[in-house]
Amino acid sequence: MQVESSYIEELELSEEQNAYLMQLNKDQLDLENALKEAKEELTAKNVEPFVLSQKFLECVTENNFSPLISRCLLEVSAFDTHINKYRSCLIEICKKALIRDSLINRCTILSYFVAKRCKIYDQLELLEILVASLLKDLGISQISHEIKYDENDKEYIKHPILSEHILKKAPLSFSKELIRYIKEHHELADGSGFPQKKKSTHIHFNSQIIGLCDHVLTYSQGKITGKKVDLKIILNALRENKSLSSLNTQYDENIVAALCSLQP
Repeated sequence: MQVESSYIEELELSEEQNAYLMQLNKDQLDLENALKEAKEELTAKNVEPFVLSQKFLECVTENNFSPLISRCLLEVSAFDTHINKYRSCLIEICKKALIRDSLINRCTILSYFVAKRCKIYDQLELLEILVASLLKDLGISQISHEIKYDENDKEYIKHPILSEHILKKAPLSFSKELIRYIKEHHELADGSGFPQKKKSTHIHFNSQIIGLCDHVLTYSQGKITGKKVDLKIILNALRENKSLSSLNTQYDENIVAALCSLQP
């Protein structure tokens, strides 16, 4: 019986070109299989409904965000990678980074879930929020002295702009939106933020999502006041509009409400 030849085999190519195309074909199949497995795993997990507020409370109570980090990574792994190379690269950055419980990863996945609570479902937009949160503090690596979370430190307040410069020189061309989220994540609605003292109408909504999530988690860890504060206390203060020393509340009210809604 005659075996049909593949399209690649029928092309008049050199052995090297043929091997290269065969490898591309294999890589594509591997990618499709990985995507299929991720979607099947997500479907299987959804047999038992994922209740975000319940899982969030468990993570806060146990001071372990690994379950939410894993859930975020699972959802991202099921995103469509076929649209373009840029989207695929953002997914790979998330896969490489979201592997352990850390302050930066907590901020990243919290920004993701808050964005979804704000009815942001576009996959590319969610990916750019995730990656912007992961890379937002790159500029700190360019500051010489030991960094403290001090908004009066002239060196510290430069780091969003330094992060912007680093990303603009990166081999991957990050979108203007993603870079904007990073540059603006410390801006506040009343104009008291940094580095440009923008006011609410000039600050991107997604920049404020990242900024608020970063602020409450940093505050909770004691990096702003020097004293750790239970995240539940912070969210209650935001919900009830109560004052806590050095806690910034100058964010879009819809974002604040979305964040607070994570706590039952």
